[in-house]
Amino acid sequence: MPIYLLHRYQTDAVARLLGGVEYGYGVINDPGIAQRAVVAERQHAAVSALAGLLAIDVLRIPDAIEPLLVPPATEYLRSTEHFDTRMAPLFDPVEAARVATAVVSLHAFDAARLNRVYWQRAKEPAQPGLSDVFQKLLVDPWTERHDADHDAAIARARNWTMLDAAVQLAESGQLHADAQAQWRGLLGNLAERLSSTRDGASRQAGAWLTQYLSEPASVKLRALPRIPPGAPI
Repeated sequence: MPIYLLHRYQTDAVARLLGGVEYGYGVINDPGIAQRAVVAERQHAAVSALAGLLAIDVLRIPDAIEPLLVPPATEYLRSTEHFDTRMAPLFDPVEAARVATAVVSLHAFDAARLNRVYWQRAKEPAQPGLSDVFQKLLVDPWTERHDADHDAAIARARNWTMLDAAVQLAESGQLHADAQAQWRGLLGNLAERLSSTRDGASRQAGAWLTQYLSEPASVKLRALPRIPPGAPI
């Protein structure tokens, strides 16, 4: 399991560039003390790198490996370092993809980080804004099409997990009021887009999201998958 999530620490490091600030400490009257946002080019690159971690080739268990992931032997139990499974007693490749997706959403959709993104964009239009993050990490994945059914299944698991994370962020109340309004607006735009597609799964997601936005109390939000502990390894 640690091998599949080997990128978890790099994900954290890259996400820190998004809405990131460079600063240092000094002594009184030190003219070099100041804080400044990470330059726009690096922040845009960070968003693209996070989006790359949602690629199907990253999330899918290789065909040569999946048959080797046999259930634990008799009298051996899964530990907290194992992925949960909804295919007991078998290894669950869909749940694994959800976990790897949640690693990205945990850092990318952090409320404090997106509040900084909101503020930095307000001060410097070249910086990525909430809409850039939302587009690359949520909208673009939903527009992908896959010929292989198993790739499509992994993609839908990823898409739903990111959508769940985005809705949980909207529900958290931790965004600044205007940032919250922007985020809900982006969710509304996505709901309309998904509802108008020919793909049945996308239309179902659009209907679910529309229901949440109109009557939040009527929708039971799904918990994000449990991420197995990482440190120490």
